Amino acid sequence: MHNANRLQLTKVVRVLNSQLSQLQLIDSGAAQLQEKIAKAQKESRGGGSNGWNGLGTDPSEDFYRSFRGGRSERFGGVS
Repeated sequence: MHNANRLQLTKVVRVLNSQLSQLQLIDSGAAQLQEKIAKAQKESRGGGSNGWNGLGTDPSEDFYRSFRGGRSERFGGVS
């Protein structure tokens, strides 16, 4: 019975070590992603790498407006 308990404990430790490794990878990836986000936010505040600041403060709204404007012009004001 003593060996059975040791075997079970060994299995649990292996699973926990595997999970810890995966969590460490996730943490590392999250830190890298946060750095990329911070860099992109910094670039967007400074006009971006190409110097264009965009039309407004919300890129998705800017896209929507440009898309809707293009449709209105193509279809004679009907969108």
